[in-house]
Amino acid sequence: MTDEPRRGLDRILHSSVLPAKIFGGRVRTSTLVLCILWVLLYTLYTYLNPAEEAVQGPVAPAVVPTREAPAPETTFPPSTTEYTTEPTSETLTTR
Repeated sequence: MTDEPRRGLDRILHSSVLPAKIFGGRVRTSTLVLCILWVLLYTLYTYLNPAEEAVQGPVAPAVVPTREAPAPETTFPPSTTEYTTEPTSETLTTR
């Protein structure tokens, strides 16, 4: 290993400020950063692209089957109006 000082991104990643593992060595720092980044990006995505509300058309009335007997058919009483025909008095004449 050389004693050359670290440069650029390598200096940030291997600094003593940012440990390689956190929570007692159980979670790698890079894994936790990626998980947090994923949650933030998903939240941003749902904020910018909200779910469309379902558009409902007119609702047809529900038909509820019943066990009642069907209504009896309506029969109308016979008409009481009487029609009369008057006999005409025609006489036949023969010649």
